[in-house]
Amino acid sequence: MEMALRPAPFACRSEESLNLAVSRLAQLAFLLLLPLAASAAELPPRPRMNKQNYEQRMRAQIDDLTRKIHSLSTRSSHFRGEQLERFEENLKGLQKRERLARVRLENIKKSGSDQWPKLKSEEDAAVIALKKSYQHVANHYP
Repeated sequence: MEMALRPAPFACRSEESLNLAVSRLAQLAFLLLLPLAASAAELPPRPRMNKQNYEQRMRAQIDDLTRKIHSLSTRSSHFRGEQLERFEENLKGLQKRERLARVRLENIKKSGSDQWPKLKSEEDAAVIALKKSYQHVANHYP
């Protein structure tokens, strides 16, 4: 069976996105090797994200979203009256979610090696909520 390599469907714009892409490629490589292994003993060790790498990846995502939120705030001059009030309320909500994601990330940083995996799901949820909220506001107020 011959497999053709296709170019990645995304472009890396920063070192953080490059690191994320490499991590995803490692996970995909693991999944590709999984059916080829005859037994569990032959499986390669699964790439495991350590606490420091996770913190860096999450901090990069939050910083990127913070920049996007800041650039979004410059659109306020385009709105008047009630639309401006709703826009500013949405911005305040985004900033609140951003602060929550940063607080949860700090909790992970302060946590012990046995606690951080439990806190990871909370941080993941906070960043996902922030991304979705940003997309909603950015699409609603072009």
